[in-house]
Amino acid sequence: MSSSTLYRLSGIGLLIGGLLATLGTLIQGFSNDNLLSPLWIPAGLAIMIGEMFFLLGLPGLYTRQAHKAGVIGLVGFILFFLSALLLGIGTSTLYTFIFPWLTQNAPKLADGPAALNLFFPLAGLLNLIGALLFGVATLRAGILSRAATILLLVAAVSSFAASFVSLPYINSITTALTFIALAWFGYMLISKQRVGAQVASPANAQSSMQV
Repeated sequence: MSSSTLYRLSGIGLLIGGLLATLGTLIQGFSNDNLLSPLWIPAGLAIMIGEMFFLLGLPGLYTRQAHKAGVIGLVGFILFFLSALLLGIGTSTLYTFIFPWLTQNAPKLADGPAALNLFFPLAGLLNLIGALLFGVATLRAGILSRAATILLLVAAVSSFAASFVSLPYINSITTALTFIALAWFGYMLISKQRVGAQVASPANAQSSMQV
C-alpha cells in the first residue's frame, strides 16, 4: 500500500469516525444522560462504531508527520491511542450495554464498582498527557492543521477539567470537541492527498510546463 493511499484511508476513518462519535455523544448528552432513553443504545452504537473508525485512522495521522514529530510525538500518540481505547471502546461498551441493563434490573448496582472512581480520572489524565504531547509535537512539525491541533488541545484540557465540575452538558460538549478535532484532521488528510494527486498528475504537469 502506498503512503498516499494509507493517508487517504486514515483520513476517511478519522472523518467518518469523528462525525459518528460526535453525533452519538451529543444525542446522549442532550437526552440528559438518560440510560433508559430509546435513543441511548443507538447513540451508543454510533459512538462505538465511530471510535473504531478513528482508532484505525490514528496510526496514519501519526505516520503523516512521524519524521518531524520526534520522540514527543511518538509518546504522545501512544498515550493518546491507549486512552482512546480505555475511554472510548471500553467506556462505550459499559455505558451502551451494561449500565442501562443494571439501571433497569439492579438499580443499586447501576453506579458500577467503586474502582471506576479511580479508573476515569486516571484514564482522563492519560488522555490529557497524550493529547498535550501529541498536540505540541504536531504544532512543531507544522504539517497538519494548526487550528485542528489547537482544538484538540483545548478539548483535552476542557475534558479533564470537566470531570471535576458539575455543569449540564459539559462532558458531552468537551468530548464532542475532541471528536470534531479528529474529524477535522481526517478532512485535512483527505484534502491534502487530493491536492497532491492533482499537482502530480501528468495533465497538470504538462500545463505547468506550458505556462
